[in-house]
Amino acid sequence: MYQEFFIASLILGIIHFILVFLFNIGFKIISIEEYQLGGIIARLVNLSSLFLFWSVIYFAVHYLENYKKAEIESLIFEAAVKDFELKTLKAQLNPHFIFNAMNSIRALIEEDPESAKKRCYQTFESDALHFEDRKNRDCSTC
Repeated sequence: MYQEFFIASLILGIIHFILVFLFNIGFKIISIEEYQLGGIIARLVNLSSLFLFWSVIYFAVHYLENYKKAEIESLIFEAAVKDFELKTLKAQLNPHFIFNAMNSIRALIEEDPESAKKRCYQTFESDALHFEDRKNRDCSTC
């Protein structure tokens, strides 16, 4: 991967140098005699280093952005899993409480049928209010 960056930077440096060289020669800004081998190599190394530096910065920024996005997505997924586990536990607990309420009603029916009727209505009303409240709470976060 680093070799690819280096080679691409070197190629871009050479292309940029050739374009600048042709521009300078074409508009007679600098004559061909003023170009020396040491100066050409130094310019190529400088331009290649510049492209390599900017490439590293560019890819580092994009890597960090993608890393943050992946981290946020994993946190969202973990939150969804925890929410699912919580809902599963709640679903497992509800039948237990219903069983206990029905068992209490059964015991009351044998002892005092009139009190059992009142208890049934109170239980069903409180459950209905509880489920309506829970439904409204769940929908308010939608």
